[in-house]
Amino acid sequence: MSTAATAAVGYSLTTFLEGTGSSNAPTLQIGYDYDDYTSLGLHAGYHNLIDQTMYPSNAPRVTKQWNYTPNDQTVSGTVYYTVNKVTHSEIDDSGGHIWACQDTTYDEGVASGVPVPDAGWPTTVKAYSTCGTSSTAIKRYMGYDAYGNPVESVDGTGSVLRTAAFTRVLAVRSRPPRSIRAVAGARHATPAAVSMTVTTPSPPASPTR
Repeated sequence: MSTAATAAVGYSLTTFLEGTGSSNAPTLQIGYDYDDYTSLGLHAGYHNLIDQTMYPSNAPRVTKQWNYTPNDQTVSGTVYYTVNKVTHSEIDDSGGHIWACQDTTYDEGVASGVPVPDAGWPTTVKAYSTCGTSSTAIKRYMGYDAYGNPVESVDGTGSVLRTAAFTRVLAVRSRPPRSIRAVAGARHATPAAVSMTVTTPSPPASPTR
């Protein structure tokens, strides 16, 4: 775990005078929490921003949140240190409603025994209209070559986007795969391709407001 000294912004205040110079001009206060620094002081962590709360003087409070799954360990003599990949994010309003809820999975398809995230390549992204309810998730898949170049992606409607790197991959294969979920080569392991048939998802439910 990193012990280097870092600087952190814990609070900011902006006044929007809008050319008037009024003492009643709207303001925006923002508070920041990190996994290693909160209002309670310093903690062990990786200096990842986990919470940003905005307090407008003329609007309701809004909070952005981020969760991480740090991979800081040694396995069979190999050191893994990928600690800043967001696995969940959301925006919460003052009424408790959750907006922009998203989960991200990394490096699917790595060799057996390799902990993830490692290379830190997002392979599945789920965006929810109702946070945490799988039936409302819109899924997006990404695939990569052994060097981390994006080769193919499948969006929430089932549309496939292939890149120039995908063409190069096909040039060395006898035939193209039906679909690619990931070619998630890890920094410390031989890349492994994983194929998955992607089905078109059902339309998402309307957001609850």
